[in-house]
Amino acid sequence: MLLIAWACASGVPSAAEEMPVTAEEALDCVINPSVVADLGSGVPGIIDRVLVDRADHVDAGQVVAELESGVELASRDLARVRAEKDTEIELRRVNAAFGQRQNARSEDLFARKVISTNDMDERKTEARLAAIQLRQALDNKEIAQLELERAEQVVKRRAITSPISGVVMERFKTMGEYVDEQPVLRVAQLDPLHVEVFVPVQRLGEIRPGMQASVWSDAVADQHWQARVSRVDRVADVASGTYGVRLVLPNPDYRVPAGLRCRLSFSAADPVSVVEDTATASVPITTAAEVVEDRMSAPEGVPLAPGPSAMPPDGSAPEADVSTTIDTVAETTEVALPPAPSTADSTSAATVEEPPVPDASAVVAPAASAISPLPAASTCLRSGPYPSRT
Repeated sequence: MLLIAWACASGVPSAAEEMPVTAEEALDCVINPSVVADLGSGVPGIIDRVLVDRADHVDAGQVVAELESGVELASRDLARVRAEKDTEIELRRVNAAFGQRQNARSEDLFARKVISTNDMDERKTEARLAAIQLRQALDNKEIAQLELERAEQVVKRRAITSPISGVVMERFKTMGEYVDEQPVLRVAQLDPLHVEVFVPVQRLGEIRPGMQASVWSDAVADQHWQARVSRVDRVADVASGTYGVRLVLPNPDYRVPAGLRCRLSFSAADPVSVVEDTATASVPITTAAEVVEDRMSAPEGVPLAPGPSAMPPDGSAPEADVSTTIDTVAETTEVALPPAPSTADSTSAATVEEPPVPDASAVVAPAASAISPLPAASTCLRSGPYPSRT
C-alpha cells in the first residue's frame, strides 16, 4: 500500500502527453466523380440534334440534345395566338354595356306604363346574359393562357438538358435514332470529386466526418491533394473486414482527373485523432521497484523533489509530498511505521523545505506481505483527492 501511494504521489504522465500522434498507414482508394448522370428523354421520339460530344464541358440547364418536335411547336403557336387575341372579350363587353343601357330605358318606360311586364322581363334577361357572356370570355382568356403554358412544357420536354455542370463521359445515341427509355448521354460532375476508401474494422471509431486526409496517385507525379471525410459507413463488410469511408476532394479547376487509383493517409495533426479521455487511455505502468529505486537514488540529506503530478498540468491540484503521503497512508492502514525521528533530527529537518526520504528497509519491510504489483495508472488517477503540502 505504501508503494502504491508513493507511485500515485509521484504522478503518471497523461495519455495525451505520452501518446505521440503519428500518420496512419496509407490506404488504397479510388477517385470518382461526385455525380454520374445518364441523360435521356421523358417522352419517346426521334433525335433531331445532339449538341455535345464526349469530353465536352456542359453547364447545369444546358440543352445537350433535341427530339423532333414539329407538331408540338405548331400546337404551341396555336395556343399562343388564342391566348393573345382579345376580340371575343371586346365583343362581349360591348354587348354587356348595350344590355345595361337598354335595361335602364325599359325601366323608365315600364314606370310610365308604356311597356308591359313581359317586355320588361325580356330586357332584364338580355342584360344579364350579356354580362355572363363577358365573364365567360374572360374565363376563356385565362384557359387559353394555361393551354399556352402546357404547350410550351410539351415542347420543352422534347429537349434534353443537363441537370449538373460537368463533362460528357459517353454518347450513346446520334441524330435520327429513336429513343424511348434509353439514355442519350452520360455526364459526370468533377467538382467536387469523391474519394472512396475501405478502412479495416480494427480502426472503427478512429475515422470521423470532418477529418483531413492527404491523397496522391502514382499516375500524377509529385501531386498531393487535401480531402475531407464526409461519410462513414455504419455497417461493415463481413467478408473483407472493412467499412467504407467517403471523402470530398475540391476540384474547381478540373486539374484532378477522376477514375484514378490512389492512396491516402489521414492527417496525424487532426484534433479528433488525439485521445480525449485520459482516464481510459493506455498509459505506461511504472513498477513499485522502479519508484523506490528512483526515490532512494537521491543523496542523503538532500530534499527530495516531488515527481511529476498525475493531475492535469493546469495547476488544479498541488503536488503531493512523499512524507505526507506516507503518513496519510499509515493513518488509514494498519501498517506499522518506524519510530519518529528524535527532536534534534526534527529541528534540523525543519530548516529544509522537505524532509529526507526514510530508510527503505525500515519503511517497506513491515508491509512486505501486503505489497502487490502497482495497479493501472487509471487507479492512481482516480485515487484523489491528493494531500496538500503543509
